[in-house]
Amino acid sequence: MSRKLRKLLAQKEEKRKEALALVEERKLDEARAIKDEIKEIDEEIELLRELEDEEEEQRTNEPTSGAKVAEPGKGEERSLEERYNDAYVKALRNKSLNDDERDAVEEYGREHRYLTEGTDEDGGVLVPVDQQTAINELKRTDDDLSQYVNVEPVTTLSGSRVIEKLADMVPFQDLDGDGKIQKTDNPKFKTVAYTIAQKYGILPISNTLKKAGDKTLVSYVNKWLAKKKRATHNAGILAKLATLTKKAIADFDAIKKILNVDLDPAITASSIILTNQDGFNKLDTMKDSDGKYIMQPDPKEPTKMQIKGRRVVMISNKVLKTTGTTTKKAPMIIGDLKEAITLFDFETMELLSTNVGGDAFTRNTTDTRAILGFDTQLVDDGAVVYGELTVS
Repeated sequence: MSRKLRKLLAQKEEKRKEALALVEERKLDEARAIKDEIKEIDEEIELLRELEDEEEEQRTNEPTSGAKVAEPGKGEERSLEERYNDAYVKALRNKSLNDDERDAVEEYGREHRYLTEGTDEDGGVLVPVDQQTAINELKRTDDDLSQYVNVEPVTTLSGSRVIEKLADMVPFQDLDGDGKIQKTDNPKFKTVAYTIAQKYGILPISNTLKKAGDKTLVSYVNKWLAKKKRATHNAGILAKLATLTKKAIADFDAIKKILNVDLDPAITASSIILTNQDGFNKLDTMKDSDGKYIMQPDPKEPTKMQIKGRRVVMISNKVLKTTGTTTKKAPMIIGDLKEAITLFDFETMELLSTNVGGDAFTRNTTDTRAILGFDTQLVDDGAVVYGELTVS
């Protein structure tokens, strides 16, 4: 099998994996486009195999040792030794060899036990290798729960907010028998206090690696630290949600009851349904009494799904975890999280680097220190319901 054919087969496999990933993300149009590309690759593979079979058949009918090969664009024939010498010189100049030149190296090596690319000692070290130092990041979801809650920047390490206390509104009274106006009830308030907790981390990077490494290393580290910030915020938000009383969700009717009864009409109008991959998959298979799937594409944004006009947000199982072993339950958080939770963000993440302070000098490293300060508080526990959907 030629290198080109192996390359095409590898390309086909990558396209197949890409199409499967798009199907899981419900990006069907893009997946179909990838499928068409796979068909074109299949046709190219089939054609290349036929040509290689014909070439192999011709080769078996011709003498190999000292054989003459016509050089493209020239009317003269070149011997195997001449082809090998040209390939050898090209390899010394660190230039890539084409298929014909690689074949010449291998064939000449078999006959004369000279330099070949099969082993390093026989010449493999002379063949250029496609080695990249750029960091190829794995494609994964990078969920940021802070976008669904209320984020309030603060400049002090502690403070409080005055919140209206929920109470039934009592109508005004009639005048009493003496024509006097009765005293009415007064509004009630509560305070929500925050205390900034600072999170720390130090990332050492070898100075030797930093000098010799690609510029993409710095960019990668910056993005990696941003991911750490999101993960830290996510942990704080999930910790507050975990304090809510869990409500079992057995079917579609239970979801409708939460939206119609458990939540205030003003809240349900701006609600979302936040769940993980297991919960989303379960919702994707549920049907109503008419046999229609309860989750439908948003007419304005077909790639997003909704139930009764409320957007369904899917979070990775790694972030929003399913609980249980025999009976598994996926979290399903329904409501307006911006009304329910406030993240008090203390300025921005502070980054400071040194190559002489602390242990950096003795380790010959550049240490980057990250400090992140924030607090999360449950402001209105009536604005959200923490449901648990049985998925097995």
